[in-house]
Amino acid sequence: MMRTYELMVVAKPDFPVDDEARRKSLVQDLVGEGVSVDTISVVGKKRLAYEIKKQTEGVYLLATLTGQSIKNAEIQKRANVNASVLRFLLIIKH
Repeated sequence: MMRTYELMVVAKPDFPVDDEARRKSLVQDLVGEGVSVDTISVVGKKRLAYEIKKQTEGVYLLATLTGQSIKNAEIQKRANVNASVLRFLLIIKH
């Protein structure tokens, strides 16, 4: 059964939001194979409520995904390796 997910990613403030290929590459690296990235929206650069990895600002990206099954633990492992990612949140839409 195909499900729709939303992935909110908080990237470092120096992340190049103008580069569409880089945004898609970041999201695809996090979710892995077998998941299609439908849309990626740049919410904008915002001040963080608290410091994360010595950063006070972050770039917010919202991605809509479609796939069989996306595991939060797998994304967590990939996010820990990726230097651009500060935080993420994965939500099942339907």
